[in-house]
Amino acid sequence: MKIDRMFENKDKLNFTKELKMSASHPSYDSFKSLILLRHGESLTNLDLSAYGHFKDHEVPLSEYGKKEAVQCGSYWACYCKEKEVNSVLVLHSHYLRAKNTADIIASALKDNVRDVRSEEVEHIHEQLWPECQTLHFDKVKDYLHNCLKLRHKKGIYHYKFPRGGENGQDVSKRAQLFIEEFQTRYLLDSSDLIIVVTHSYFMRVLLKELFEWSIEEFGQIRKPKNCKGYMLSLSGGILTLESNQLAFKDSNEMD
Repeated sequence: MKIDRMFENKDKLNFTKELKMSASHPSYDSFKSLILLRHGESLTNLDLSAYGHFKDHEVPLSEYGKKEAVQCGSYWACYCKEKEVNSVLVLHSHYLRAKNTADIIASALKDNVRDVRSEEVEHIHEQLWPECQTLHFDKVKDYLHNCLKLRHKKGIYHYKFPRGGENGQDVSKRAQLFIEEFQTRYLLDSSDLIIVVTHSYFMRVLLKELFEWSIEEFGQIRKPKNCKGYMLSLSGGILTLESNQLAFKDSNEMD
């Protein structure tokens, strides 16, 4: 079975990326961490039919999602206090659920961190899904379920959502733009810690592009839960992801 081969070959996956930076780069000898976080639970995570009311970028957090963001902020505030982190840069997509999550986290960090700044980043929004507001509300959930079944059948990277949606290749292009911006701009920032609040699909595509995983390898990575994600460390110009942070899908598990 494909999933068994993935588990057998997990240790062969690449988890390091040599960044385009010389030894004279201000971040070369300093230690930085990059945190990739998924937003808190949204209304569409609870019920796909909510896409009949909201455009994707307007979907808000659920009440539980707000609590998740508060807990997440408290966790990283404690982490920063323990590690004596002095400055944090919080990057987020323009989608409301990501922005609200980032705002809550940034507010919590300010209790323990001297310098906390937030910035919206254009390229890191979620994979574009179909626009459903013109569909009859009762048909939205079934329509999206059918799209997800087709996506599972064709592959989550290759499938392109209809009605203005994206496929994995489209998202990869945006991920590559962010990687370039990260190396040429954000690594020059004086922050000790960079937190990126984004979306589950984009996060995994970003890792795929960073570590040059195959489409098959990418497709077997299970999406992180809300307000969970990955910590990457930067030292000596090398960005590293610890492999034990990844979870792999069960056989025939839908994304």
